[in-house]
Amino acid sequence: MSADLQGDLHAEIMTEMAENFFGRRRNLEDRLDQFYRLVVRVRRVGMDTLVKWHTLFRLLLCDEEAKSLLTSLGAVPADILWYCKNVSELRPLRRPLALTGLGRYKKTVAGLYEMVRQAAADYNHGTFTPDPLDIRKKRAIPGYEQVREMCEAVNLEIKAVNDGQSPLCVLSFAKGLDPECVQRENIAGAILGDAQKLDRDLAFVPISFDDLGLPHIPDLPPLSEVKGRLDALCATLYDTRKAEVAALLDQVWAA
Repeated sequence: MSADLQGDLHAEIMTEMAENFFGRRRNLEDRLDQFYRLVVRVRRVGMDTLVKWHTLFRLLLCDEEAKSLLTSLGAVPADILWYCKNVSELRPLRRPLALTGLGRYKKTVAGLYEMVRQAAADYNHGTFTPDPLDIRKKRAIPGYEQVREMCEAVNLEIKAVNDGQSPLCVLSFAKGLDPECVQRENIAGAILGDAQKLDRDLAFVPISFDDLGLPHIPDLPPLSEVKGRLDALCATLYDTRKAEVAALLDQVWAA
């Protein structure tokens, strides 16, 4: 093989290797950027849902009977309250129409419960919103579960890139295409140093889902299944702690 032909072949192989190596890493970086932007949007939805949860707990006076009721519905009050610990605002609510104070309290709690249930469903499973570019279409809004699935898929790609396209292996292969260079380095005693350091420095770090700051928010059953128990709890709280209930209602109605 002539020197010119060998040089052209070497250049073509190196170009293809570089495009493959850097192209795949660039695609992964773009995918990571999209993933983290999605996490920010979903986290914002989660925090708004926690404000609603916090308001519901406050309206039920964080009562032990209320915690027992929510536990029976699949929620773990201690976990939700832990996530709500930095939430201080209350969700503004409309004053409902009813003949009595107790009636207004029941309607307020029932409406807020349905609001929390729907918000939790949207947060966990995603939802759809009108496409601003075409009102005839809807755009999917991913949720917590979709982020978890995407996290697993991105981590698989990170592992594939780290293991299958190790910078050290690519560099070693590229050097192997130039035997004269390898021979000169061997004669000069050139070594690569810490051979693993290059891979460590350039490796993509897997995503820890638990460190993304996405709260775990349980799904709730439909209001129709729990309204009787919610009404009974409201009646008990209104009868025994009427002043506290009235003060909180004034807050959320005036917000």
